[in-house]
Amino acid sequence: MQTAVSPAQPTTAGPPPRQEIPFGNARPQWHSIGRLAPLVLVLWVVADIGLRYMPPETFGIHPWQYARIGARGSAPFAANLALRTTTPVAAAATAGNLPLAEAPVDIRFTTNNLGFRATPGMEHRAPGLLVMGGSSFGYGYGLSDEHTLSAVLQRELQTPVFNGSRFFTDPDGLVELDDLLRQMPVKPESVVFLHLEQQNLFLRGDDNPYPEAEQPPRQSLQKLGHETIGPLAYRSLEERYVTFKRSFGTWLRLSPLRIMATRWQKALANDRILPNSQKAGVTALQLTNGRRILFEYYEWRRATSKRPPERMTGTVEYLAWMKDRLNERGLRMYVVTVPDKASVYRNWLVGRADVMQQLHQSNDAEYLTDLHSALSARGVNAIDGLAVLRRTAAADIADGRLTYYLDDAHWNALGVERIGRAAARTIASHERFAAVQHSAQVAR
Repeated sequence: MQTAVSPAQPTTAGPPPRQEIPFGNARPQWHSIGRLAPLVLVLWVVADIGLRYMPPETFGIHPWQYARIGARGSAPFAANLALRTTTPVAAAATAGNLPLAEAPVDIRFTTNNLGFRATPGMEHRAPGLLVMGGSSFGYGYGLSDEHTLSAVLQRELQTPVFNGSRFFTDPDGLVELDDLLRQMPVKPESVVFLHLEQQNLFLRGDDNPYPEAEQPPRQSLQKLGHETIGPLAYRSLEERYVTFKRSFGTWLRLSPLRIMATRWQKALANDRILPNSQKAGVTALQLTNGRRILFEYYEWRRATSKRPPERMTGTVEYLAWMKDRLNERGLRMYVVTVPDKASVYRNWLVGRADVMQQLHQSNDAEYLTDLHSALSARGVNAIDGLAVLRRTAAADIADGRLTYYLDDAHWNALGVERIGRAAARTIASHERFAAVQHSAQVAR
């Protein structure tokens, strides 16, 4: 018997039932990003720390930058370092993201047991001469140990020279000098005080006779600390704080990942893929021999600004005051005035008419010459670095042997050597140093 089968009834497929999520358990779309951000941050920190174990030159970190990590107290660098690298000295070209005009430089950077730049051949010898001031010119930015001013003076005068110059952000007055003298087993006979053209020195009054870089609140805080916890305890606490602040700040700035990211950005911003907006911060001119020479923004601003007359008066008063204070400590003082490269080469620069007009309208062309005359009138023995470098500028440009780096604001080995030899001649005409040997490790 056959059974009748009824046709299947059509079914209507509807949407699946909606899942109800309690309001309290709802999650916005950015929730997953919020969970990812800490992971990215952790990976960044781990990678950044790991890359720091690679040689600093891998990331273009200069020795004088790296040496700031671990500097203790008022010392500019960590003690007993021996660094060697080959690196471009081209801060202006780097700032403007421009091609380099000069080859990298071989640099040996050594520090002594007190945390200052070491002078080769001074081991176990008492210094006859102490160099102070001058920041980068003094400690030798972009120079190997044997080319620093201290090394030149030591060779020329045949007397040990201690390089007491500090980093440009460090206080560098009588307080720091007295601290250094206390650490030296034998006191030097004379001091070479370096004064850069860019510096403005003045006295703040008899109660605060410190250069512009030293702020009055620092002195007030010292006084409060001495009264509260005592001079020795305060000095120890201040040294620990300064050491941590300087080392940690330098450590953060010298981030390998940040440096690599900056390199990649600059590689793209080459005016072909992306516009190079950084070149606007650099003034590019030519010398009369056709070679390009660069000036960073701060260099060009100094070269084209008008210096008020009271700036020179303040500098003369300060240096005369410093001479008297050093004499009270049994030290003779010689001042070396050090010029900017725009002052040396201004008559051999070629550029757009409006740019050159800015330069020639400034009143600083002979500032250091006038300063030298004013110091001599006050009985201060001074060496005019501008006259030294200008004397050979035309011949230097003709044969391509310049005294400054083309891509940087700083002096090269030839410039430092010429100023050092001129200073040595002046110093030698006034005194003869005793050849003293000392068993203490003054500069190990």
